[in-house]
Amino acid sequence: MPRVLIVDDEPTIVMAVRDELRFEGFEVDAAASGPEALAKARTTHPDVLLLDLMLPGMNGFDVCRQLRSERPDLWIIGLTVRSQEADRVTGFEVGADDYVTKPFSLRELIGRIKVGLRRRNDVDAARHYTFGDVAVDLRAHQVWKGGVQVELTRKEFEILALLIRKAGEVAQAPA
Repeated sequence: MPRVLIVDDEPTIVMAVRDELRFEGFEVDAAASGPEALAKARTTHPDVLLLDLMLPGMNGFDVCRQLRSERPDLWIIGLTVRSQEADRVTGFEVGADDYVTKPFSLRELIGRIKVGLRRRNDVDAARHYTFGDVAVDLRAHQVWKGGVQVELTRKEFEILALLIRKAGEVAQAPA
């Protein structure tokens, strides 16, 4: 079940979004400040972060920047009343994947969350390969054969990863 962390200091927004997400089958946590958001994100490991950009203690831009560096796979959606183009661009520059301005449609927000999870799952699927009794995790740089982890040097792993990424391609012989 995907986990969502809602970070907003407006209790009515948190309650409405939380209830809708739970109805849709998500696990939901909430935080009301920047420092609390960092702490909860580090302990609960959410799949999606709904992040208000105007927060007490630390603004959402700084929270986004910090979590993006720690969790590149985290899907971050900025939620804010700040609808200026400069604010949206700054949100994307610090690491947000999407941006929704208040007031927003709960159905649209749920749709954006699901799209983000689908994209992330597509990327994750492209990082795991299995052929025969060999399994390769390109992200973790791990290889297993027959369920036993195989130790490879960095260069060996890079060659294996290149072969996997280029599978099915035919190279032209030099003339």
